Amino acid sequence: MTRVQAMGTNALACPGDISEPSQVQEVVAATFARFERLDILVNNAGVSGIGQTLVELSLDEWNRIIKIDLTSTFLCCRAVVPQMLAQGGGRIVNVASIFGNSGRCGQYSLLGSQKPA
Repeated sequence: MTRVQAMGTNALACPGDISEPSQVQEVVAATFARFERLDILVNNAGVSGIGQTLVELSLDEWNRIIKIDLTSTFLCCRAVVPQMLAQGGGRIVNVASIFGNSGRCGQYSLLGSQKPA
C-alpha cells in the first residue's frame, strides 16, 4: 500500500471475506465513500482443493470452494452494479483459472467454479 501511494496513486486496502455479503457491502461502501465512484471491479479471488480427489473431498470443503469461487463473484457484482448504472457505466473483469479450460488427471473437476473465460 505504501509503495502504491508513493507513486502518487490514491489507494484503499479493505481486508475482509468477500464470500460474506455484509463484508462485501462494507468494502463497496468504503470504496465509494473514498472515491465517490466505482469504475471497475476485478473479481480475482479463487481457491481450489488441489491434492484431493473427488472421493477425498468433503462436502464442507466443496461448499467452501464454491462460496469463494462463485458466490463471491456474484456478491461483488451485485454490490457494485447499481452504483455503476447510476453513474453511467463501469467495468467488471472476472479473472479465470487455467482449470476453467482443462482438468487434471486424478482430480475432481471444478470447471464450473473456475470462472472460465
